[in-house]
Amino acid sequence: MAWREVYLQATCSSATTKWARAKPSKVWATPEEGSLKLNVDGAFLASIQYGGTRGVLRNSQGQFLAGFSFRVDFVTYPLHVELLTLKNGLELLQAMQITHAPVESDCLIVVQAIASITPNLSPLSALITDIQGLLAGSEDLKLLYVPRQANTLAHRLANFNFDSNVHLDWFVNAPEFTLDALMYDFSRIK
Repeated sequence: MAWREVYLQATCSSATTKWARAKPSKVWATPEEGSLKLNVDGAFLASIQYGGTRGVLRNSQGQFLAGFSFRVDFVTYPLHVELLTLKNGLELLQAMQITHAPVESDCLIVVQAIASITPNLSPLSALITDIQGLLAGSEDLKLLYVPRQANTLAHRLANFNFDSNVHLDWFVNAPEFTLDALMYDFSRIK
């Protein structure tokens, strides 16, 4: 497999090579002792022009601390919903005065767009700039990509109440419909 390494070094920028070599965990992993972790996930159906933003905040023992779930109108593609989800999650951290936490998303395109130093000229550039500003407000907030298998609780929230226009926030106690996903993560904590 040495040829693959040579090929990647010759054809990819250093940032792309890091992504290509990274092997994210396929299970939810606890943050550092005494830290918190935010997982976010968006949901979108092309047949209807709205999506859902969902997120969950947990501590280093994997215990549920907070979550949010609500519908966003007037979106036309998944990237828009995923960016709004990330922004809502960062605003939750800001409102709770949390400045040290990894933030995980299962949308690699979003993580790469936020990490990019190249100016974004897409229609979503203002939203990307807002998110970059929220992250820059704290040196200890880090945006990370994780596969969907490591984001099961946020994904479960993303598929909940999709048709409802009610903004839901939970603090301390996880909603009952997520308990099986929470227990699944607990059973796989390393």
